[in-house]
Amino acid sequence: MYTSTQYKDEFEQSQKAWLNYREKQCNGSVLPTELELREGGQVHGVITESLHRRGHSHLRLAHCEVAATLRARKARMVELADAFIALPGGIGTIEEVMEVWTMNQLQEIDKPLGLLNTAEFFTPFIAFIDHMIEQRFLPSAHRDSIVIHCEASGLIDSLHRQPCINVPKWL
Repeated sequence: MYTSTQYKDEFEQSQKAWLNYREKQCNGSVLPTELELREGGQVHGVITESLHRRGHSHLRLAHCEVAATLRARKARMVELADAFIALPGGIGTIEEVMEVWTMNQLQEIDKPLGLLNTAEFFTPFIAFIDHMIEQRFLPSAHRDSIVIHCEASGLIDSLHRQPCINVPKWL
């Protein structure tokens, strides 16, 4: 897993990018929110009411919004974020990546999307995207609309330079 030193180095440069991850301790590693708070930073969180009621809110956030539903949470995240960064995660992470990617594809938003491919976590997912292209379900230009990098600083630099990909949805 990650060490706090890796997180500090990798996430120091992130500005207003939205980090999509589950907030919990994993194998003793420190997650980005906790590290940012330890370093004196401020974190803005958005959580669903049901998760908040079950005690999953981070108690030390500078600002924590409680959204009535998952849809409301996602809408607020889209409103707040300048870009989206997905860290390795589960089905909720993949679902949110797909939603942001689709919103960009449909030109509902124009916000860069990045995958932090630590330990090649997203490599099978990228292979699946390539398979969609090979099967002609996705124009190849849409693959280029997702920035993929194994280091956070490189990912953030690439997100700053990422152009809007404006191609027809269907082949």
